[in-house]
Amino acid sequence: MKTFTLNGTWSMLEPDGNRTEGKIPGSVYSFLLDAGKMEDPYYRDHEFKALELVKGDYTFVKAFDADPALLSQNHQVLRFDGVDTISDIYLNGMWIGSTMDMHTAYEFDVRGLLLESGNELKVCIKSPTRWIAQRDKEHHLGGSIEAMKGFSYLRKAHCMFGWDWGPRLPDEGIWKDVTLLGWNDERITDVRIHQNHLLEDGSAAMGASEHAAQAKAGRVRVQLTVKAETSASSTDGADSCAAALHSVGAARSSKAVSHGIDSAGSGEAAGQTGSNQICGRDDAKSIRIELTAPDGQVFCMKNGEPFEVERPQLWWPNGLGDQPLYTVTVSLLGREGEVIERQTRRIGLRTMTMRRKKDQWGETFATEANGQTFFAMGADYIPEDNILSRRSPERTKRMLGYCRESHFNAIRVWGGGFYPDDWFFDYCDEYGLVVWEDLMFACAFYPSDEAFYDEIREEIRQNVRRIRHHASLGLWCCNNEMEGFTFDGGYECNAITKADYLIQNEYVIPQILKEEDPDTFWWPSSPSSGGKLDNPSDPSRGDVHYWNVWHGGVPFTEYRKFRFRYLSEFGFQSFPCLTTVKSFTEPQDRNIFSYVMEMHQRNAGANGKIMMYLSQNYRYPETFENLLYASQLLQAEGIKYGVEHFRRNRNDDRCMGAIYWQLNDIWPVASWASLDYYYRWKALQYYAKRFFTPVMLSCEENGMASQGLTCISEPEPHTYSARLCLTNETWDVQKRTVVWELRDESSCILKSGRIEAEVKPFSSEWFDTIDVSDADIRSTHLHYALLKEEETQGAADGADLAEDDTAQGSVLFVPAKHYRFADPHLELDVNRKDRTVTVTAEAYAKSVEIYSAGGYVRLDDNFFDMEKGSRTLQILEGDMDDLKVRSVFDI
Repeated sequence: MKTFTLNGTWSMLEPDGNRTEGKIPGSVYSFLLDAGKMEDPYYRDHEFKALELVKGDYTFVKAFDADPALLSQNHQVLRFDGVDTISDIYLNGMWIGSTMDMHTAYEFDVRGLLLESGNELKVCIKSPTRWIAQRDKEHHLGGSIEAMKGFSYLRKAHCMFGWDWGPRLPDEGIWKDVTLLGWNDERITDVRIHQNHLLEDGSAAMGASEHAAQAKAGRVRVQLTVKAETSASSTDGADSCAAALHSVGAARSSKAVSHGIDSAGSGEAAGQTGSNQICGRDDAKSIRIELTAPDGQVFCMKNGEPFEVERPQLWWPNGLGDQPLYTVTVSLLGREGEVIERQTRRIGLRTMTMRRKKDQWGETFATEANGQTFFAMGADYIPEDNILSRRSPERTKRMLGYCRESHFNAIRVWGGGFYPDDWFFDYCDEYGLVVWEDLMFACAFYPSDEAFYDEIREEIRQNVRRIRHHASLGLWCCNNEMEGFTFDGGYECNAITKADYLIQNEYVIPQILKEEDPDTFWWPSSPSSGGKLDNPSDPSRGDVHYWNVWHGGVPFTEYRKFRFRYLSEFGFQSFPCLTTVKSFTEPQDRNIFSYVMEMHQRNAGANGKIMMYLSQNYRYPETFENLLYASQLLQAEGIKYGVEHFRRNRNDDRCMGAIYWQLNDIWPVASWASLDYYYRWKALQYYAKRFFTPVMLSCEENGMASQGLTCISEPEPHTYSARLCLTNETWDVQKRTVVWELRDESSCILKSGRIEAEVKPFSSEWFDTIDVSDADIRSTHLHYALLKEEETQGAADGADLAEDDTAQGSVLFVPAKHYRFADPHLELDVNRKDRTVTVTAEAYAKSVEIYSAGGYVRLDDNFFDMEKGSRTLQILEGDMDDLKVRSVFDI
């Protein structure tokens, strides 16, 4: 296989006739931004100017010479891995096809069209906004009100048309690689990998949690089915199986034909060996398969035949074990034994499914790896940038590295963006992040004609084949929120759209998933109770999106009324830090109700909602910067309130997932994200690092808020108390010492206790209630901590042991606004040599933040509670100059 890139410098012809040079992969916005011909669309309200630009059509042009090595091949194909979105493509003045789907790769047979020199390739891209407006005018389809009307007609990342956290910037361009491919006789068209996990007695290991220990030492049979196609299977180049051209979207395009390609080609079901002959050649001689173990040992396999891996190293989610990866290398050999084409896949040996089992509360919904269920801890992922050329492996690695550092073991890819790049899954494989993968359908109804179904079949087929081998892939989900809205009658639902929903999501899509990846768990929607419009938000089964906290305006204590089986969306908003706000504002804009700040808040009325919740919990901040800080505390405390509650109720697989909305931002904005657009950690990300720790000590307080009391409630005796709980999401019995202290605002100890805890693996343990009803709750708080593990296990009774700084916290029994905080007189001492900073407090300090006054700094912990004393933190990123510190006392 000969491969020649056409990436690099291209010209872009603008609607007014001007020409701009730029780089492909790229887009209208990236070309104009790099050339200094447009303003930053993320700054102030420049979004409107950028939106005007994509009302026109643009043509991307590439002049190139054809390599003689390519021209000598029998088959010559032009491949686009991604065009965004509606285009006509011309080579040397001849139309060769069209594209209609951003999520689909396209190939075009160009044999006989290429010249040795002076070739010209044109990609003429139509305005997406004009196109969807026309389709919507012809027939309106209901969908998200934050997005532009008609968005669901176009197979383009929906959020580019606007969402309640993103701008309306529907860019257009060539967002992935462009290549020329050449080969003579054969090419690999499908590589399918199937695993069969056996216990030592030969029985299947899948789904057998009681055998989790044996599964570690079991056997794995790996079977590869490789397909290749040759020119002998066709009569001419235009219909060649080797070119593997598929007619896609013809009825939806203004042209007669448009071609889509599955990079893996057509294939067979897993485990089906097919013919041992490839166009008359001996399969054993034409395909060589090698399996390389993590230790470098290489094994040879035969096409279509199971290979038993001895002493397999199993892949585990983060926190449960290691992530060893095997490499599969498939080589297509010529008649003389030379390598014609080589493809590689990295795989992990594991089983993965969702355990659904009837129980006393309904039905379990728990992720199961290698027979062991575990509590899924993570966040929902959206596209990392609205300008797609800014995507990079480095950015994604940084973001997912933060997830691993914060003890995530799962991540959900939301269905309104695009299918992530290969590197996203590579890093999830390496970091042990189990991926809930939505297909790219969200919050809308879709066309129901056969041409649309053909188009999405090809889209799903290609992406499933690209992704299915990854160890991190946990499940496929048909869509985001559409079953729920169809059930509730939202988005202008009627009998016709309800029927169309069922056809698409419970017939067309599942059929493709069953054909292409029967080994991976399939789920009809999120949220769902299992499909068929059967009460999709039933809290006793399936997954739930819970939004009464935030959208419903109810207090954080509402979380404790529910024990959802798996919570795949819930969230609370905050503003980013001041440094990020400065990136899109002028000084006069820095009021949360200013025009620019509300432009960078896409959830209608949400800045006011933040203030409403703030009024319930904190005093009114005296400065804009402290208001940003307080909003982040609100967000972090709210999500913590929910996550800790759900983790405490994980016994018997009752509550088994807390995936908060959302991990990241698509632009600088006020949103639900825990990492802002620049990957700066908000308070929530630090909190997540603590509330997702595998061994978590938490406290369920019974205070004013949980009893619905306010400062003007009728004076009468009330019960105030606390219960500690230790949650263990590890394989080991946790024998730990828990300490608690009732302290006053100056950190003086009023009462204390010590608990010798022993918690079984994958369980939680509640401890006795601590009654504090006789305390002055406006001046007392409960401090709790785990003692350091190594000291707990080795010290004598009564020894004065150190607390684990990463496993400690405090609770108030009144809203923070009514607590009588003493001034902690916080001070910092920076050690530049060791890159550490020590904070000292003279009294109790809540939610201590160390921050850079003029930039950004990241530490190994932040936004923590501390008693009188000192604590030393490691500076991981940022400048040590101008560090400052604050706490809730400063609000």
